[in-house]
Amino acid sequence: MAGYATGFPDDDIGGDCNGYRFTGSGVDTGGGLADHPAVGCQILDQQFEKMLILSGLFGGLSGLLGSTFSALMANLPAGAVIVMMAAIVFTISLACGPASGLLHQMIDRHRLTNKVAGENLLRKMYEFYELRESAKAPNQNADGFRFEDLLAARAWSPARLRKSLRTARSAGLVQGNGDQQFRLTAKGMHEAYQIVRRHRLWEAYLITHADIAPSQVDWGADAIEHVLDREMIQDLENVLPELKDIKMPPSPHELSIAQPVG
Repeated sequence: MAGYATGFPDDDIGGDCNGYRFTGSGVDTGGGLADHPAVGCQILDQQFEKMLILSGLFGGLSGLLGSTFSALMANLPAGAVIVMMAAIVFTISLACGPASGLLHQMIDRHRLTNKVAGENLLRKMYEFYELRESAKAPNQNADGFRFEDLLAARAWSPARLRKSLRTARSAGLVQGNGDQQFRLTAKGMHEAYQIVRRHRLWEAYLITHADIAPSQVDWGADAIEHVLDREMIQDLENVLPELKDIKMPPSPHELSIAQPVG
């Protein structure tokens, strides 16, 4: 393979040397060892000192493995194998990194999806209790809420609702009479109360500080309520002092059993 001249003429280095030259595979090896370990360690840790250490370890490991395989197998160029080892180390880091690895992100996204679905279920069941107390849900009975009513309450699929109900029942948040009637336990009522209160505090904040119409605020609050922590709730109470001492802020929009269309 044609080499790449360094630009040093023979006279500059003396003797009968023909000049220093990097082969194409050498350039590829250098580039691979410069890129893959550095990017791979950045996925594992964001601190500069640790990145330097990990990058050196990854580069050394790639060189050791590549040289070993090249020595053990005939006609296997060391440079290409070293770069391949560096790419494998990078791929493992990309897939299994504890902070921003793909596998970690998939697990976090799956957990968040289940959390959101579970909290939406508890919130809707709490709102059903509020409708019952206000005599706006006469079809609900003391035994609980029907699966069909829960299904019509939000834009979720039957499979998603059944999974959320199973998860809530296993956590002791919901009790079920077979697969027909479901109701909140004392633990589930307490958890649902916290979820609904977070939701309505954020709705009140959006209405008073973001000038969002009450009829549209439910969608904005629904996207944020699941990530509000205790400190954020305290901040909301501070900017909404009129709601701080209210046990449960009223809903700014009319509650309904069925999911609105559009």
